[in-house]
Amino acid sequence: MDTGGISLRLVALARALVGHFRNGLGMVSIVAEIFFSGISGSTAADTAAIGVDHDPGHEEVGIPAARATAIVCAACGMGILVPPCIPMVIYGGIANVSIGALFAGGFLPAFVMAAALMVQLHLQARRAGIAPGRFAGTAPLAKAFKDSLLALLMPVIIFGGILGGICTPTEAAVLAVVYGLVLGMLVYREIDLRKLKEILVQTGVVTGQVMLMVGMATVLGWILAREQAPQKLVAVIGALGGGKILFLLLINVSFLFLGAVLEGAPALIMTVPTLLPIAVQLGVDPVHFGIILRCEHGDRAFLPPVGLGS
Repeated sequence: MDTGGISLRLVALARALVGHFRNGLGMVSIVAEIFFSGISGSTAADTAAIGVDHDPGHEEVGIPAARATAIVCAACGMGILVPPCIPMVIYGGIANVSIGALFAGGFLPAFVMAAALMVQLHLQARRAGIAPGRFAGTAPLAKAFKDSLLALLMPVIIFGGILGGICTPTEAAVLAVVYGLVLGMLVYREIDLRKLKEILVQTGVVTGQVMLMVGMATVLGWILAREQAPQKLVAVIGALGGGKILFLLLINVSFLFLGAVLEGAPALIMTVPTLLPIAVQLGVDPVHFGIILRCEHGDRAFLPPVGLGS
């Protein structure tokens, strides 16, 4: 999807929808991220695609590059909650939780965060005296929607298949890959055999890295379980008297520091086997816990010193 020309069409649709608002380019980043994250499922891919296609437009209207980068990062930090989401699939596999439930649970917090970001951009633009632009009319909007219609059908295939009980997440992924190849190679004609080879090689490399981490995390989880680490942590939290509220607060604070030095997938693989039993024991729903970890993943993807998304 990153190499098939889809991001360009989605950014064009977002510009037609909200580009005329105050600080319209910033809002375009947020709307484009909602569209693109509903296809890619990767924060790093979203940041690369939207940043490359959209950041130069900020500089043209006088918005500094640093602020434009911050807007894109904030949008992509929100977009990790828009399914499909690769970390949700990883969490669902580790925690034995319904991936369809995790996908459905991500929509509401994602839209709440997107609305909050857009309100903030509007207030900042009004304070800076930035006037709204002129709406170009329905014709450009209709053209942008027509150009991106085939790309927007991708989430329909994924969500409709999973939530409708037609196929499993794995089968939906296969359908999405086939559909993406058809668009990129036959419709948009931006993926040739050389690019396809690069995509397949990179996929194999990433898959090998992830499976190696899964294997090592399984060993780590077995060691922690044997040493009764979850039970000891529950006893400490119980002694503090805060219950599940204190536990969730500690998780949010600790994951900010953890994410500053560790990328999202390894952090999930290393921590979920230990923390999820504690969450369940304290009365936290596994789906709710997974969504909280996804919010943290969106934040820490841009934290220094690693800051992979930045």
